[in-house]
Amino acid sequence: LWSQITCKDLAYMIQLLNQSNTPRRNVVADKILQNVCSMASCDPKYCDLPNGFTPCGWKAAQCILRLLIKAIPKNEDLASISILWQWIVCLKSSDPALIEDTNLEKAITIFSDISFALKKETKVYEQVVSLLLPTLVVLACTYTKTYFRQKSLDAITNTCMVDPETSIPVVLPILFPYLNDNNNDACRLGACIVMNKLFGV
Repeated sequence: LWSQITCKDLAYMIQLLNQSNTPRRNVVADKILQNVCSMASCDPKYCDLPNGFTPCGWKAAQCILRLLIKAIPKNEDLASISILWQWIVCLKSSDPALIEDTNLEKAITIFSDISFALKKETKVYEQVVSLLLPTLVVLACTYTKTYFRQKSLDAITNTCMVDPETSIPVVLPILFPYLNDNNNDACRLGACIVMNKLFGV
């Protein structure tokens, strides 16, 4: 309970500092959020945490980011939280194979969690579906590390559950070529797992 209260207070403080007309306060907000994103990007289930980071801190960072996502007005997108957007913007790449693995994995880790905070009929959701979801489908089918394929799948599932009518038509055209690729068993298996997760087939 105390941890939840602290997360809410810190998220609210970041919002207030960002809304200030004082540049110094904006800088403070950016530094805090940079640290929060850095902590949220290190999954203790997969890698050793840097010095000073703890599993509790990781969970708290995830909570803060979710609260900030939920607080974004319906007519604003993720770019309104510029520091967070910088951490995940690589997921809009048309060719994720060109992205450095470390940056990609940090982005997947952050987004797979904040995808729980997405809301229907918002600019944030529209942005995620049009820019990030296609890359996540590619990653779920092709990425070489099983753990991050699963994290991508989690993000896809969370996103599609919010509004299937909007998201599924984006997913399927990307998925079908992998399902029909008889020359790549790994990618075809990845696509089958996505289909099974979304449709139970």
